[in-house]
Amino acid sequence: MARRTRAPFSALAALVVLALHAPLARSQAPCQSALEYGMNPSFQTWSSRAIVFADAFQRVRAMSYWNNGPLSAAPLLAPGSGVIGAGWPDPAQLAPGQRYGAMLFGSMEGTLPDGREKPYVVTWSGAGHVRLEGPYVAGEQQRGASRVEVLVDPTIGNGNALLSVSWTATDPGDPVRDVHVWLPGMERSGRIFWPPFVAKVRALNAGRGPHTWRTLDWTRVNEYGRPLARGGFVFDLAGVIGTRSPSQGTLRGVAPEYQVALCNALGANLHFQLPHRASDMSVGDYVHFLGDQLRRVRDGSPAIPGLFGGRAFAGLDPALTLTVELSNEIWNSLFPVNAWMNSEAVRKGIPFVLQVAGEIQLLFDTAESVFAGPHAPRLCKYVGGFVGDPGYTQRLLANLRPGTHVHALGPALYLGPRKPDMDAWLAGSSAGACPNCPSPSQLLDAAGATLDRLRPLLAQHATLAQGWLNPDGSNPALELYEAGLNLKSAGRPWAAAARALQSDARLFELFSARFVPMLVEEGVELVNWYSFMSDQDAPTVDAFGFWNDMDQSLTLPIHLPYSDEGAPKAALVCLGPPLANACPRATAQARHAPANYACFTATPPVLGTTLHARVDLTSSGDVVAILIASLVPTSVLLPSGQTLLLELDGATFLPPRSGPLATWELGVPNDPSLVGIQLTTQAFLLGGRPGINLTNAMDLTFGR
Repeated sequence: MARRTRAPFSALAALVVLALHAPLARSQAPCQSALEYGMNPSFQTWSSRAIVFADAFQRVRAMSYWNNGPLSAAPLLAPGSGVIGAGWPDPAQLAPGQRYGAMLFGSMEGTLPDGREKPYVVTWSGAGHVRLEGPYVAGEQQRGASRVEVLVDPTIGNGNALLSVSWTATDPGDPVRDVHVWLPGMERSGRIFWPPFVAKVRALNAGRGPHTWRTLDWTRVNEYGRPLARGGFVFDLAGVIGTRSPSQGTLRGVAPEYQVALCNALGANLHFQLPHRASDMSVGDYVHFLGDQLRRVRDGSPAIPGLFGGRAFAGLDPALTLTVELSNEIWNSLFPVNAWMNSEAVRKGIPFVLQVAGEIQLLFDTAESVFAGPHAPRLCKYVGGFVGDPGYTQRLLANLRPGTHVHALGPALYLGPRKPDMDAWLAGSSAGACPNCPSPSQLLDAAGATLDRLRPLLAQHATLAQGWLNPDGSNPALELYEAGLNLKSAGRPWAAAARALQSDARLFELFSARFVPMLVEEGVELVNWYSFMSDQDAPTVDAFGFWNDMDQSLTLPIHLPYSDEGAPKAALVCLGPPLANACPRATAQARHAPANYACFTATPPVLGTTLHARVDLTSSGDVVAILIASLVPTSVLLPSGQTLLLELDGATFLPPRSGPLATWELGVPNDPSLVGIQLTTQAFLLGGRPGINLTNAMDLTFGR
């Protein structure tokens, strides 16, 4: 699968910054990761910890009749009808004194963006009065007919209250519509995304960003086909989410153009999931839907007048790949797709797996028709399996049309307790007591014990991949569509212990020293971690996010030995994957000159570790050492009799250190494109005898 090349995250140390700007072409770097790290984003809606969009209205899940909070659902002007305000609440059904409204933020643990110095800006079209509501609202300024600035103080209260928007709508011919709630500084920025979100995603993989963005919880495929009585919706063409939809936070998901825009910004490949047909939609409409979604990925769509600088939405960058996958975990009876596939199989009188394979084939065929000709090389087709039953994947493959090219397959892999573990923990428990409930350490042990059970199941999937021969002679890659930690604690009495474990430094060791090496050994080429950011205490969620919130931070770049900052899972994905064994090793060679002081040592610059440099000032009698790094080694005899061993033009001078032992510790980013880059370092010594004394050089080569 294609891996884009881009400038990595700037290192904190000037020496590493110099290496990052070395003339060695990225594409010529003699090294790759042993596997790649992708990421599943978390849900994008009003309750999400991740703040994705520059416009907070894009977090709205539903618009309601409003009275200091949501009442019943607002009646909408029919989406797709072409009337003014289509998709927005109908003013004709709002009595005098009533308001419509929607929730924007909730349960943020004090991480709401600060709008005291730079206000939130609310803009809209139509006749009505729009305002923000909630305890955080500290005042308004500059109110006009279609714009108001709102001061928002996130320090008020406990940090978990609601921030909402509400409005009157007084003219049926001019409904309130196109409501935007611009976060501080965003109104005229032309940006789609909230910059701190983009920066946080880009920090993955040592600043290279995720290899792949698998948009499960942005496409919301698990919601399609859910009965209306259980909070579902009718899957129809009129309601399909687009760039002009009021919000990207509904159960219908995020429009493809926005998913593409983020991937283009990050240089990440797009793993795009499309929903199953469901009972609401005809086969013809469904095929039209699939083709339309894929064309929007390929080509983009027109600009929205007045927004994002008037720029059109671009298609997916030609250097990036598109992976298509039908729905999610079709085998899983928890999701509506499973019930629909079963009912269709019964209706047709065919086996379940034949029904599933037929729907996968329909998606693959449609994708091939859209991504044809010059677009074909960047289309990848994925078959998701079930780790507990490798035979399920085998049966799917067997029922695809002969000659179908499958680019990748694989299951999800989670570390967590087994049913016997949970039964033992619940033994003797009651509403008020759980005498056998696990401690965080016991939960960690249970998660670690999963590895031995998962390894042979993963190996069977690897065998399946190796056994499927594509028309061009290739085999599918083994890719995990999800992976992470699932302690199965939602609604369980060990929820508090599970919450405590999320920030336990031992998790880093479990994943980096045991889980990831197992994936490498079993031939996994890509792991899409689940998921990017979520509340670590969410009572209904088992698989927690790698980040807790937007304000959680780490000292970057992450390097070994691991230094705990309370976010071990985030540290893992920011460190990035290990290097392939074929990568050249790092080296550090001393180079001496007769009159120079041989008092400078440095460790090899191993990617993802700490480079240690040391100058012993006792032999020269100097007080301070300045470390210099250059891309060009040289040997120039100076009038003093000492030898300059590096080129000063373009060199980087690191901060001085005092003796008698001057030391530097520099985190080396775990970026494979650094492998093979050479630096020469030498120290200048000051403060002793008159003049400047020079040390030996250390010639450094980055590697594993």
